[in-house]
Amino acid sequence: MNRFFLHLNILLFVSVVLLQCKTAKTKDNVDTIINSEEVSDEDFNKQISVLIKSEIEILANNKVDSANFTSLQTILHNTYKSTNFQPIWVNKHILNENGKSFFYFLANAELHALIKEKYNYATIKQLKDSLEHNLPSIQFQLIKNLDIELTKAFLQIALHIDKGIYNEQKKSINTNFFEKEDNYINLLASIKAGKNPEKVLEQLEPQHPMYKRFIAAVYKFVSKNNISPQKISIRNYKTDSIGAINDAKLALTYHHYLHDTMLNNNVAYLSALKAFQKDQGYNPDGVVGNMTARALERDNSQKFRLLLINIDRWRSKKNDIKIEQKYVWVNLPSYKLNIIRNDSLLLQKNVVIGKSGGRTESPEIISAINQIVVWPTWSVPQSIIKNEMKSFKGYIVSKKNGYTSVVQPPGLNNSLGAVKILFPNKHSVYIHDTPSKYLFKSDYRSHSHGCIRCQDPFEVAGMLLNMDNSAMDYDSLIRLKEKKIATKNISLKNPIPVYLQYFTAEADWNENLKFYADTYKNDSIIIATIFGEIDNTTKQTTIQKIKTDSIINTPNLQQKKDTTILKQLDSLPKKEEEIILLKKDSLEKSTTEPF
Repeated sequence: MNRFFLHLNILLFVSVVLLQCKTAKTKDNVDTIINSEEVSDEDFNKQISVLIKSEIEILANNKVDSANFTSLQTILHNTYKSTNFQPIWVNKHILNENGKSFFYFLANAELHALIKEKYNYATIKQLKDSLEHNLPSIQFQLIKNLDIELTKAFLQIALHIDKGIYNEQKKSINTNFFEKEDNYINLLASIKAGKNPEKVLEQLEPQHPMYKRFIAAVYKFVSKNNISPQKISIRNYKTDSIGAINDAKLALTYHHYLHDTMLNNNVAYLSALKAFQKDQGYNPDGVVGNMTARALERDNSQKFRLLLINIDRWRSKKNDIKIEQKYVWVNLPSYKLNIIRNDSLLLQKNVVIGKSGGRTESPEIISAINQIVVWPTWSVPQSIIKNEMKSFKGYIVSKKNGYTSVVQPPGLNNSLGAVKILFPNKHSVYIHDTPSKYLFKSDYRSHSHGCIRCQDPFEVAGMLLNMDNSAMDYDSLIRLKEKKIATKNISLKNPIPVYLQYFTAEADWNENLKFYADTYKNDSIIIATIFGEIDNTTKQTTIQKIKTDSIINTPNLQQKKDTTILKQLDSLPKKEEEIILLKKDSLEKSTTEPF
């Protein structure tokens, strides 16, 4: 009897062990198949789709208090639901052709002005490496995770190429997946149907020729340069000219302007420095001034950040900046006005833009030039009347219904010069001539109250009229200018598009990269938001910028008034319609700074 119970206990023990092994083996089948060759493609897809569905449905119900993850989860669920939860990027050999192509794109995201770390690249690479290390075994849980992570990365990259990473309205990362959600689902459907992922993403890029040259130049820059940080320091030229020159030589070598075998060749150095200055848009004087030194100190890591945020600006504006046959392009930080026809540069002139800070900054505008005025008058803005004018000599002042108007008659000393070029905009900004022509030779050309002062404006006006097939040409304009000082309005039959934009990096027609000073300190907050790093200087700049913007946008804010001017205005006659000519000689030089 005892032997019977002993055998029974042994039998029960073996049964339990066998049951546990069977259960364990069943569980293991969810995670790992010993040899991938033993699994058909159909069985692999079935098992993966079950796991994907389980994971995605958990994600869909696991709402978090974040626009980023909630919106991503929503489109992720709808994307996989549209494919019946079938894998998109993986097969039993880890990555299918789509997966290999997209992983390569992700691994080299910087070539496309993207940051791979934003798309969980480290996790994706770790999953891929682990799965490849364990081949021919298939780890279903890990391979499921790999497919989902690649899909997340693709959706985020597609969004960022389509809309830009940085949302200027929210001053944050752009995470709005809900707008035209089907577009993103359709992108993945086209990939699953066999379309190359890189080609799919490429179709989301802006198609403007300027952008295409820019992104091509970025690709070449990242391909040829190490974009890791590199400390570059230029000593003060005024206190240590020899040290500054030696520092500049090393920096020019770093920036590929001077070969290291020519460091002791002063002629080669001077030529290289002037070429560098010219590419920055500076006066090529061969002197290591402050702005030249700051540009030389910009290493490849900083350059890449500037390239990325400016590519991102293009992406966020792709629906606003149209492909035009002919147009005027003013990139504010470059201090240049370009007239372009059929993607060829017809004319380029230096410009002076608004002073940095507050209301004097030149705004970004998209409009169309519709009028040219020879010998214009200048209606002085109220802010200048109250805060800056110290004399009314040479101005016509009138009062009506409590409103004071100050107008400068046309003349050689008119703040707008002899011509202005108009285009509709809410900022009352335009392009115009100026008596202060010496400023066009300066490296720093932010001096106006917001309008664009243009070098050789009659050449610009003549070119615009020629493009409009007007009977009035450059020579006719000059004759009109010299005939007498009288205002003449010339309307364009077909308004010519004009763009005032803000890009601190761009590419020229030969795909050479150009970098410009961040005149209005717009870059710091974008860099801090995208890259997640902010130093004390950037923090203070950003805080000041936000304060300034909030002041500008506060309605009915009472600006500090100049008591001297108020007394002058209050002393004027109160009769409506009465006009006072404070001085008939309109040619007398004004004490007010040109607009």
